[in-house]
Amino acid sequence: MQRVEEQPRKASSILYFDHNVYHPVASQGAGGRVKKLLKDQGAEAFASTQNLIEAWRISDDDTLRANLVRTIIQVARDREEMPLMLEMVRAVVGQMRHLHPDWIRPDPDLRLQRRDIRRRREAWDQGQGRSRLRAEGRPLG
Repeated sequence: MQRVEEQPRKASSILYFDHNVYHPVASQGAGGRVKKLLKDQGAEAFASTQNLIEAWRISDDDTLRANLVRTIIQVARDREEMPLMLEMVRAVVGQMRHLHPDWIRPDPDLRLQRRDIRRRREAWDQGQGRSRLRAEGRPLG
């Protein structure tokens, strides 16, 4: 009898949670249960870099910050590669360039934009690395 490999299911719903959802989930240590619930319902969570940045900015409670980052990485099956707002701005600029090229600088200074994109990628890498270290029982320092 040939074994048929199960194809990954495409989520029927993609949900975006903000801090108001992740905070109680993290406080209860329920990230795994939420992830399973979403999977059982054919849904998946999508995370933005802003979710991680908000968690990293918690300065007075290291445990809460670590739990939030872990929960975001645990629950969200997908994340933005490019900030959503930046994609929208680029679309508007593209239309302006097409309709009113005289409104757009021919050589814009994109350093700030590149720095922001790099910072967002670093936030994900840092969060995933810390989550992996904690899962392995290694110190986070």
